Amino acid sequence: MIFGSDLGLAGAYNLRAYEHAAQSMSSLAVPREDLLVLTVGERVAELARQDGRAVTRQLPAPESISAVTETVHSLLLEIEALGASAEVDRVLLAYNHYHAGVTFRPHTLQLIPLHLDWLAGLAAEPWRSKSLPTFRGSWDVMFRETVREYLFLTLFRAAAESHASENASRLAAMQTAEHRIEEHLTELARRYNLEMQERITAELQDLLTGYEATAP
Repeated sequence: MIFGSDLGLAGAYNLRAYEHAAQSMSSLAVPREDLLVLTVGERVAELARQDGRAVTRQLPAPESISAVTETVHSLLLEIEALGASAEVDRVLLAYNHYHAGVTFRPHTLQLIPLHLDWLAGLAAEPWRSKSLPTFRGSWDVMFRETVREYLFLTLFRAAAESHASENASRLAAMQTAEHRIEEHLTELARRYNLEMQERITAELQDLLTGYEATAP
C-alpha cells in the first residue's frame, strides 16, 4: 500500500513515497508478478505504472482530515478481501512521515503479519493501571477486534501523516516558486534599469553631438 496524492504541485512528495516503496518491494526478493500494488492517490499510481508495475487497486486520496476515516475503512475492506482470498501473506505500508515545518521523510512499515517481537514486548510491559483488565466473550473475537483496531489506528496515522506531508511539500514547492519569481523579478528590474541607463546615455550623447555640430 502506497499513500500519495491526487493533486499536483506537491514537489517530490509522490516521487519520494514511491521510490521508497519500490526499494522496499525490491528487498522482498519476490517476483514482480506476485506483488499486488494498492495505491491511495492517482499521482503515485501513475508513477507505479511508469515503473512497469500493475496497480491492483487505486483509491482516491482523502482531501481533508475529515475524509481520512472513510479512506481507512476502504483500506481495511481491501485487506480483509485479499486475506480471505489467500492471495496475500504480507502487507507493507509506505507513506511520507511528517517531520517538522515543511520537511517529511518516506517511511515503510510491515502492517501484516504483526511482529511477534512487538507483541512479546507488549506482553512483557508492566500493567500501568491498578485495575486488572477483564473481558467477556470469546478470546478469539476479542483478539480479532483488537487487531482490527490496531490496523485502523495505524492506517489512520499513516493517512494523516501523509496528508500533512503533502501539504508541507506543496507549501515548500510554493515557497521555492515564490523565491524563483522574486529572483526573476530582480533580474528583470536589473535589465530594465541597465537598458534605461543605456538609452539615456545614448540620448545624451546624441544631444551632445548635435550641440557640437551646431555650435559656432
